Amino acid sequence: MVAGGTGLAAGVPRPRAGVESAGLSHLTGPTVALYESEITRFLRDFLEKHPEQVEEQRKGRALWWDKPQTPETLRRDRESRVPEKAYSYQSNGR
Repeated sequence: MVAGGTGLAAGVPRPRAGVESAGLSHLTGPTVALYESEITRFLRDFLEKHPEQVEEQRKGRALWWDKPQTPETLRRDRESRVPEKAYSYQSNGR
């Protein structure tokens, strides 16, 4: 039975603050509630005490990974590729 229209079954623990927005909501639920590792507990507690870190993580990802891809960048990357050998451990002399 769903409790109070929240979409959660009665007795199922609700994710802590920061856990859902950090993409860790899969770490909660009836099967995982039986065991919680120290690192999971640490991450939950840390995000609960420091919710601003979720936004900092997004900024860091945007800085290093989420780069806009222009046609010029894609062309340059395509032209810069070096073909891989079929077997990378084989020396050129054989």
